[in-house]
Amino acid sequence: MLAPNTQLFSGTESSWPHAPRTLLLIAIVFLATAAGCLMIDMPMLRVMRDTDPPGDIQRLVDFSEGFGHGLGVGLIILTVAVLANSWKKAVTLATYAYGAGLLCDAVKFIVARHRPYHGVDFEGSLADTFIAWLPWINGVPLDQPTSSFPSAHAATAFGLAIGLTRLYPRGRFIFFFCAILGAVQRLDSYAHYTSDVIAGAGIAFVVASIMACEWTLATIWIRSESGMISCEELTPRPEIAPPEIAPRTDAPPRRCA
Repeated sequence: MLAPNTQLFSGTESSWPHAPRTLLLIAIVFLATAAGCLMIDMPMLRVMRDTDPPGDIQRLVDFSEGFGHGLGVGLIILTVAVLANSWKKAVTLATYAYGAGLLCDAVKFIVARHRPYHGVDFEGSLADTFIAWLPWINGVPLDQPTSSFPSAHAATAFGLAIGLTRLYPRGRFIFFFCAILGAVQRLDSYAHYTSDVIAGAGIAFVVASIMACEWTLATIWIRSESGMISCEELTPRPEIAPPEIAPRTDAPPRRCA
């Protein structure tokens, strides 16, 4: 019987919660946390305003925007495709990253919210940051200053981190550290509120839970390129004994010479 091969590229399956239900549960936790963080959005803005990090840390935070920006993500995906010599990995990473960002852009059509840098009073109330539900119906222009919730940059960064982690689990701490820095950059630049970036991360895990399903091309490609054995191949099959051949009774008697 074949032994299960749990290697997943340069790590093991056990090192990354790749099950769809687990990823969906993480997404629910993030989205619930984002709802709870609405109460601290304005205080966190004031903290970011009054915080002056050292120069090197500030530059690190500024540079981390590339991990969630479309062009920066594209360069990372291109690098992986060239080094791994696999267009399948590139397509998988692009789906994780850009899929999360596009889903965030779709959610922006549900609610319009002022970005912090767009004339928001940091001493004001939370209600002042929201404009309207379904802005495209209520005649509210949905452009950069009014599309704060959720953060597509944070969603793209976490989607890229999840995709890279699924391909290369040993680098998961580096990938998510870069994603967290990218989310902090959105707060530091007053482009988003705390709830925006956490909701973006939750949406990235929603996309990841779909990508982790057995029927998606991402899962099929990852299994094929890593040499993993499918669940059907791992299921032991009962051994069927060959049928016994009964002696023939209708054969004519042999004559002795």
